[in-house]
Amino acid sequence: MDRSGRRSRDLDCGLATTEVAILFPIVIAVVLGIVQAALWAHAGAIAQAAADHGVEVAALLGSDDATGIAAAQGFVSSAGGLGNVAVTASNPAGSELVEMTVSGTYPSVFGRLSVTATATTTRERLPAP
Repeated sequence: MDRSGRRSRDLDCGLATTEVAILFPIVIAVVLGIVQAALWAHAGAIAQAAADHGVEVAALLGSDDATGIAAAQGFVSSAGGLGNVAVTASNPAGSELVEMTVSGTYPSVFGRLSVTATATTTRERLPAP
């Protein structure tokens, strides 16, 4: 090593390139993880909102499960983001509770993943006179 410190600078040559080569895949993985989490949250919010809407329509006085299912499917089709949507309602006649489940798939970084949401409410009834 001479007085100017030339040898120590030669050892650092190319170090920045090595650091970038190591850190770049980590940064990409973090960004893709954030995107995946956002897609999952959005799909879950759509499924939950559709289930809530469908169960509220099905619980109305004089309404039935088919009307609620149609409302939930209409909500999903207008909101977008979910594919292969299946809406089910399991409400026996005369029950107090109305339950609806919405499931579907959403596009993600890793292909298409599934999401499911369920909503339950009480059926509207006229009070006894």
